[in-house]
Amino acid sequence: MFLVNDTIENRRRKILSFIESGESVIAVILAAANFEWTVRRVIIGLGTSTNDKFKGDAGLFRKVSGLDGYKRLWKSEIPSARLAELIQNWKYFKEDAFPLRHRLVHGVTGTTGVDYAKKRVLSMLDASEALVVFAKSNGIDIFKKLKVKKGSDKSL
Repeated sequence: MFLVNDTIENRRRKILSFIESGESVIAVILAAANFEWTVRRVIIGLGTSTNDKFKGDAGLFRKVSGLDGYKRLWKSEIPSARLAELIQNWKYFKEDAFPLRHRLVHGVTGTTGVDYAKKRVLSMLDASEALVVFAKSNGIDIFKKLKVKKGSDKSL
């Protein structure tokens, strides 16, 4: 659906087009996928571990489940900034916006209203964009090839 070199603006536009066309479930799932892709790229780009520590079945992301998992890995890899502080209105994002993805994907609910979904999709898009801004302010463009970090690594 997206390519690495897509811009955050194009991703936003594409995801919101599904809200506008009445396909709010697709918009929710895409916004969540976009957030997860974004947070992973920022962690790899700014994290202290070498790139290969994130890859494969034994990689660091294998142990991540849900927002709390991303928050723990973020804290371990990027201790200079708190994920919950970078994302505006973390409480709403964590308790209301992102969980809609889980309810839809796992069949707890089969659909969602457009207005209900739009508010949550916008929260997820804003969260992704905040992480992109943070990465850029630290010299990382997640929409380009990330620098490969090799060599000694911190013990995990």
